[in-house]
Amino acid sequence: MFRHARDTYGHVDIVVANAGIAEPPTARFLDFRTENGEPTKPALPTIDVNLIGLMYTVKLAFFHLRENPAKDGKSIVLLGSMASFMGIPGAPAYGATKHAVLGLMRSLYFDARVYGIRINTVHPFFVKTNIFGLIPTLLLTGIPLPTVDDVVAAMTAAACKTSSNGSAFVVDFKGILEIPFSASASEENGGYYAIFAQRAQGALSLGKYVFDIVAAFAGVLSGRRPLQ
Repeated sequence: MFRHARDTYGHVDIVVANAGIAEPPTARFLDFRTENGEPTKPALPTIDVNLIGLMYTVKLAFFHLRENPAKDGKSIVLLGSMASFMGIPGAPAYGATKHAVLGLMRSLYFDARVYGIRINTVHPFFVKTNIFGLIPTLLLTGIPLPTVDDVVAAMTAAACKTSSNGSAFVVDFKGILEIPFSASASEENGGYYAIFAQRAQGALSLGKYVFDIVAAFAGVLSGRRPLQ
């Protein structure tokens, strides 16, 4: 898919990691069945899709966006959930993956800045769609829900709003709330987290600078590019 986008349009501008599944009732984390008298391994299809699959997508996104020569307009959007901030009864694996999505974004924020890439997350509450089953429908009866259009608006803002980087866009029936990166502990003014984050950001920037110099000289020595 990435190769097709690059070959068709010349480069990749925006990547949205949107794939995800709920916790299958046939593969529950707290499954107390046994094999030969021993507990079975936990079922992890939700982890495989919602977290491992997403991390594959994000790595490919960085690879291709890094090759885009544009200074602006490069962004990554990760789909989280309201479960990124709260637990969901009966769905611990799902909740763990969505907490991980938020943590992944806030960690990669520093790398993304080095490469001129914006990265944000979108966190919808339950949204009424055709995949709703009977039980979710009953549990959510009388509770106001956001619409698909609300989620689309949040994802569009996360992808295209140039002033947003490291933000978490929360979506419920009241609208869209943007939680900026500055609200996280790593940006606390004068705090130890902020000092560490600033030093780590500097180390990443220095590493990229050194890598670019080495790559440039390697290109000159191999005759692939002139020294500019």
